[in-house]
Amino acid sequence: MFRIYQLLRLFYYPFFNWVFFVFPKINTRLKFERLNESCAHSQSFKLSSKTADICFEVSSEGELEQIRPVLMEELSSGALVELVFASDSVKKQCSALAEEFADNLRIFRYPLLTYLPGRWWSDPLKWISAKKLVLCRYDFFPELLKYGRKKDVEFILLSGSLKNFETKSGPAKKFYSFSYHSFDKIVAATALDQERFEEKLGIRKSKVESFDFRPLAIEKRQAKAYETLGHRFPDFESFFRLAQEYNPRRRIVFGSFWEYETEAFNNGFDFKNNFLCLVPHKLDDASIGSMKVKLKEKFPEQPIYEWNKDFLNNKSVAESFFKRPGVVIINLKGVLCELYTIFGASFVGGGHGVSVHSLLEPFMAGCMVYCGPKVHRSTEYDLIIQNYPDRLRIVDRLDNVVENFESDISTELSDITKFIKQAKNKRKAVMKWLQVGEEETNGSI
Repeated sequence: MFRIYQLLRLFYYPFFNWVFFVFPKINTRLKFERLNESCAHSQSFKLSSKTADICFEVSSEGELEQIRPVLMEELSSGALVELVFASDSVKKQCSALAEEFADNLRIFRYPLLTYLPGRWWSDPLKWISAKKLVLCRYDFFPELLKYGRKKDVEFILLSGSLKNFETKSGPAKKFYSFSYHSFDKIVAATALDQERFEEKLGIRKSKVESFDFRPLAIEKRQAKAYETLGHRFPDFESFFRLAQEYNPRRRIVFGSFWEYETEAFNNGFDFKNNFLCLVPHKLDDASIGSMKVKLKEKFPEQPIYEWNKDFLNNKSVAESFFKRPGVVIINLKGVLCELYTIFGASFVGGGHGVSVHSLLEPFMAGCMVYCGPKVHRSTEYDLIIQNYPDRLRIVDRLDNVVENFESDISTELSDITKFIKQAKNKRKAVMKWLQVGEEETNGSI
């Protein structure tokens, strides 16, 4: 079957590389993949007669964050590491890591269009040298499955999940079942997923553990939230003074917020007693402008403020807000995870659209978390609801969000200190089981 797959890819090669390259998206992808040949950080360890200690593959920003704790453990130990990534959405982060760990990290853009067997910069089987291959979630490229199934390679899956497995078609089930049985070790996303692997697929208990690395990674980031916000959030002290005028439980942030989610609001919102902030998913001028129009329709009597990189603007917002409270739109990138720590409640966007965004970030920050019903892709939802169901509420209709927020303000939330302590202990056990960060050879010749 793999030979047939290779022949199909070879058949399509000339079309993508010599015919369809005139299409902008295809041309952009081709340029992205061809960087493997010229980028110094993409030169295979094999070219210098070295063997990497471990190789990781990710296909999205979310997956990179899932494997980051293990990846950083390896890099910090001095191990030789290979990082394969399929999406240009993570190229900035991967390139930054390659710059920081120039001596022991190589990065490789997955050749979806430029794949040519035997050519080192466009054939994963020729580029990868490690005898330990780590995948994340469920992007099982045939080349990686073939490499991982080699007898001398330890094949590991992180954040494995069988969520929605039953809804897949027969052929898809067979493919995923075959793929999951190919791994030597699986770290399931939740305890429920571990049970599913063992009971539904019959995978031996000795091959499966359950652990999510993200909660502790988030906790580590949020422990330095005020320091981080002091650098990344312009005039943060002024903004924080605004928030401190309100009881923490009456501060609510709508994170990863989409324009259609303005339907959650009505003109009766109590701005006198509640601090309302929105952190949009899209931060381009057109999206922010359109959102302001929608909000003005909902709150015709209230000012719509925007906190951004402009010092004079922020000073004006701070002065005006004390006189006339209103909605505050946070038009800043890369601050949401830390920003959750100063709020007592959060609504996470996406749950009334395609799929909810990260629920763990507000949960770990101590917020009461609200979201829409589209949680079918979220193992984070499973993790929270299995451990602290009182800290997460699904709101079926957008126009019921504020009502739920108001009704929960006096509810005492459970303490997650025990959860964090248990996670730290479990992390040590899982890392030992995976034999991660223990390399002493820094690769072999």
